[in-house]
Amino acid sequence: MIDGAEVLRTLLKADIGVTGIISDRIWAKVFPPATFTARGADAPAITIDQISGARAQTHSVVPTLFLPRCQVNCWAWTRAQAVALSDAVEKALDAYRGTVGSVAVQSIVIEDNSPDDYRPDTQLFHIPLSARLALTAA
Repeated sequence: MIDGAEVLRTLLKADIGVTGIISDRIWAKVFPPATFTARGADAPAITIDQISGARAQTHSVVPTLFLPRCQVNCWAWTRAQAVALSDAVEKALDAYRGTVGSVAVQSIVIEDNSPDDYRPDTQLFHIPLSARLALTAA
């Protein structure tokens, strides 16, 4: 199965607009425990969750089109930082087509920009972005 979250992670790590804000702080699902400081998590940063990994329904023997949906979480100390990061992520990913390793990216669509929130437990602002991907083996 193709890992949609890893495709997004690879694209974001290669984007200068994103890495200019977060350096290399992009993780799957949650912040690693070692990244927490006295203030909270090391931020700004991105976490990525693959929410679903559906295959396109087909009458052929083996379905080749994968349609994962991922949530890209933008975390920052200030709301302005979180907004700048989510804008950079959207610019890097929305309408992307190309190849990432052995995966052909047919499309990436940022479907919505959910309301941002503040997490008192981490002292971070959070903006989640929903991404729908269409992927095939290259």
